[in-house]
Amino acid sequence: MIDDLDDILKDPLFDLTNEEIRLFSFPKTMLVKSERNKAEYVAQRKPCDNFHEYEPLFQQVHRELKSGKRSLIKYNEKSLKEGGFYLVSGVMVYLSKITSFERTTKNKSHIDGRTHVIYENGTESDLKIRSLGKNIHNDGFVITECKDTDEQAINVAFNVDETAPSGWIYVLESLSPLDGIANQKDLYKIGFSTNPVQERI
Repeated sequence: MIDDLDDILKDPLFDLTNEEIRLFSFPKTMLVKSERNKAEYVAQRKPCDNFHEYEPLFQQVHRELKSGKRSLIKYNEKSLKEGGFYLVSGVMVYLSKITSFERTTKNKSHIDGRTHVIYENGTESDLKIRSLGKNIHNDGFVITECKDTDEQAINVAFNVDETAPSGWIYVLESLSPLDGIANQKDLYKIGFSTNPVQERI
């Protein structure tokens, strides 16, 4: 057995110069990294010590949703703002504050940063702005601002453009004596006019 080991060690392959050994080495750039770079900080939810200050806000928003003074709409990037309420996975979220702004490493035109958000289950977090937006987009809604009057609530619900010209919607029955018109049952003219209906007639 020892003789066999000696024979192996005497093999010419073991008589390599330093220059020849370098042929079997790899540049550092070609080495596979054993683990990826870990994020420096990952936001976690934790109990909110002063949740009693926020709880009445959540209760008020629930009442306003029930009465129609608020509604749920799809997320867009302009929806995130301090003081806004959102729904994520069935849990209401309050964006209390945007604590910092920074540009993302992948796309310098994208703004990111830290937030202070309160969840209606009594927890809080300081997750990233874009992470919050992604959560709302994937499994949630934006809760609209409160409208104080029923008229305003209707405008929000039906997406009324208050800047559009106002006027009259009219339904008219013809008084024409012509047979082709007078003999038609349930023939009406329905229209919209920015002028008074008498003028339109």
